[in-house]
Amino acid sequence: PDAHFMVDARNNGAKTVVFDPNYSPTAAKADEWVPISGSSDAAVGLGISKIIIDEKLYDEKFLRTFTDMPLLVRTDNGKRIKAEEVQGLAKPAGTPAYRESYVVYNGQFKAVNPEKLDTPLDTILEGEVNVPLKNGKTVKAKPVFQLLKESLQKYTPEVVEKESGIKNETLLRVARDMATIKPLHIVYGASNYQ
Repeated sequence: PDAHFMVDARNNGAKTVVFDPNYSPTAAKADEWVPISGSSDAAVGLGISKIIIDEKLYDEKFLRTFTDMPLLVRTDNGKRIKAEEVQGLAKPAGTPAYRESYVVYNGQFKAVNPEKLDTPLDTILEGEVNVPLKNGKTVKAKPVFQLLKESLQKYTPEVVEKESGIKNETLLRVARDMATIKPLHIVYGASNYQ
């Protein structure tokens, strides 16, 4: 039912790229069809993410302002650090009781109001910090972005090619296009939703 939106977009100058194991009716109408091995969608997405991050093609301000990427995660248990656990911090005023306030770091620890997304623009996205807890212990923590970056290390273009059948140069080109050509709209097919 949404096919007309793709045709309208193409008629308005959009470039369409379809990843599909089959030369489907949608692929036939795209500017580019990228054949992909079945069940390799996630590996391709992670490989594209790795390229975008490795080449620093992401929008740091967006990551700090609208995502959880700067929030600190404990390395001992993998949980985000709550403001009320950290020495000198509490939930910011105006935070609803049902919401948690998590912590970021920009040379000092800061509780983030989830209703305002008031994360400082100099908040770290990478590295590791020691966080002093109210119980007297200190724990190591990393921003979500750092953990994502570490988890993507195995999704090299060579590994993705082996799993998906997409050539290195195609994956690199598509990732760079996705990161630099704006606006971008990604429509994910039913197989992953199911």
